[in-house]
Amino acid sequence: MKTTLRFLGLNIHNSWHRLLEQHVDHWQRLTAVDATEVVLERQHEGKPAFRVQVRLEVSGGTLRVEAVARTPKAALSVATQDLERLIQDRQTQRVERRASERQLSAAAAPKIHA
Repeated sequence: MKTTLRFLGLNIHNSWHRLLEQHVDHWQRLTAVDATEVVLERQHEGKPAFRVQVRLEVSGGTLRVEAVARTPKAALSVATQDLERLIQDRQTQRVERRASERQLSAAAAPKIHA
């Protein structure tokens, strides 16, 4: 899996790398991820001060979220919550689609009367 981490407008701390890596590991446990891109940006004007953009390449498409907060940790937490919700929604849709397909194929199957 390819992982890209970008830091914009801030001095990079090792602790931020570890924090991002922990979140990337968590996202990979939630779903199969082919590629991850995370942008952590300090916004110098206005509040909140930090913005996180996350893009996950997954089977069947791309998941994207953006979160802003006063700290990098808080922004990552919000982004993770949004990703968890998106992943759960995709899994629910997949289950519903499979159930619907089974119902359609069962309804279309010829009825045999003995």
